[in-house]
Amino acid sequence: SRRKHLFSRDRLKLFLKQHCEQHDGVIKAKATSIEKYNLAEQNFSYFFPDEPPTFIFSPASRRRGRPPKRASAGLEDNITPKQNTPGSKSKVSRERTRFQKQKD
Repeated sequence: SRRKHLFSRDRLKLFLKQHCEQHDGVIKAKATSIEKYNLAEQNFSYFFPDEPPTFIFSPASRRRGRPPKRASAGLEDNITPKQNTPGSKSKVSRERTRFQKQKD
């Protein structure tokens, strides 16, 4: 393991600026760095000699948190007629319509 002060965001930023460049949205090592450190002659197992890790699959837990945001009444009044077809109504809208009919 490494000591805490050896790796920081600033050092990572400096490393990326000095040794990496972006080509078509992909970050790659600069040719000068590849030549200087003989990276073309090395392979993955040279840098990571241990066995690759095996990750145990765990199903995603159901998140507990605040419920999703509900649309305010003012926004629902501005729904265009195209969106207000019976097939596209949300469950909340259908229940609201049903309760309004029960009141009448």
